[in-house]
Amino acid sequence: MAPVIAALRDRMPESEQVIVHTGQHYDRLMSEIFFEQLGVPAPDHMLEIGSGTHAQQTAKVMERLEPLLIADPPDLVMVPGDVNSTVAAALTAVKLGIPVGHIESGLRSYDRTMPGEVNRIPPDAIAAQFLAESALLGTLAGMVGSATGVVVTVAVAANRGWTPVLDPWLPLVAVALGAAAGLLAGAYPAWRAARLEPVDALRSAT
Repeated sequence: MAPVIAALRDRMPESEQVIVHTGQHYDRLMSEIFFEQLGVPAPDHMLEIGSGTHAQQTAKVMERLEPLLIADPPDLVMVPGDVNSTVAAALTAVKLGIPVGHIESGLRSYDRTMPGEVNRIPPDAIAAQFLAESALLGTLAGMVGSATGVVVTVAVAANRGWTPVLDPWLPLVAVALGAAAGLLAGAYPAWRAARLEPVDALRSAT
């Protein structure tokens, strides 16, 4: 969250970010240390849900977060990761008509025996914004493909005694095309997600 918050404050200095700590992780090594070492700003609200079963933690987050969102409706609710707080906050926001952005939405195992994977599915399905990772993966693919092409071209030219001639724009075009492909690959899931009812998203996780 720290890089996202820092980027928002840098690019949108007039905006306000309100940080809510659910308290699902309350041990120092699972909570405070991240605020200290990663530069995450101090929370504005502490829900203090503590430990419990998956259902208990999810229910407590929804019950305690809803009044905050009603009292001060945000333009966007950002939820990170794949924990119970993630799915609870996403569902609470979307039921109030608040757009949801999911950080780490692209990190999927597709193993639905893992609680974390099940927790990723509803936020991904209802998220309004999760294109950044698709674009990033596309950009990286473009960079790898471009570098591979350059190496192969130089190797073949050296093997045959030719002078390699490389257009300096080609690697940039390859990276740009990779980023565009990533955005297009993420656009369709995002379009579908914006039209999917939360109950359908939950049904798909079973």
